[in-house]
Amino acid sequence: MTANDELYLIDGSSLAYRAFFALPDTISTQEGFPTNALYGLSAMMMKVLAEERPGRLVVAWDAPGPTFRHEAYSDDTAGRSKPPALLKEQSPPFRPLMHGNWSMPYWMRHKKNSFAPPRLSETAGWRRHWPK
Repeated sequence: MTANDELYLIDGSSLAYRAFFALPDTISTQEGFPTNALYGLSAMMMKVLAEERPGRLVVAWDAPGPTFRHEAYSDDTAGRSKPPALLKEQSPPFRPLMHGNWSMPYWMRHKKNSFAPPRLSETAGWRRHWPK
């Protein structure tokens, strides 16, 4: 597989969560809007794109609210804390940020009542049908 044929599958929700905790929550605009997750998310994506140079990129996002996972794995999700308020405040620009000018075929997936990992698995299976 050449560099231009590589497909990168990104769990956008997980990456944004990780970015939020990677940087201090004191990073913000002059108006006080928090930007640590936004900055971290864009920095991680630029690093991946510059170093790995994937030919295609898919970003999947968890659906807002409860998903089928909450019912199917209630013991797993019961002990989880809610996302921090500062992370939720930054979440509306996540998807537009990831639509940035990456100069490559880009596809974003989100589906009601679902979360990212199963959709990434589905996408990996479709890979063989994508045009070169």
